[in-house]
Amino acid sequence: MTKKKLEIHYPAGATPLEPEELEGLIPDYITTQGELNELEQQYIQNAVLWARGRKAVDVTDAAFLHELHKQMFGKVWKWAGRARKSGKNIGVDWHQIAT
Repeated sequence: MTKKKLEIHYPAGATPLEPEELEGLIPDYITTQGELNELEQQYIQNAVLWARGRKAVDVTDAAFLHELHKQMFGKVWKWAGRARKSGKNIGVDWHQIAT
């Protein structure tokens, strides 16, 4: 069975995903930006509950942040919980984010 093509329409100022990042989409039924947004929001809400259940965490700890990202997007994106490997307009080059 062929995976359906995801249609993403980025609003002005949004940072688009690279084609190889889009290949990391796990659910094969997502075809629109709206469906993707709804699914991500569901898992973000679950991750908030997960984070609130942690005892005294250092929210600046890289390991915690990677795990939080995995909790938020791990069932949506294969690359969830890992550091970026492409440039985005967030203020620093992707290879300098960890420092």
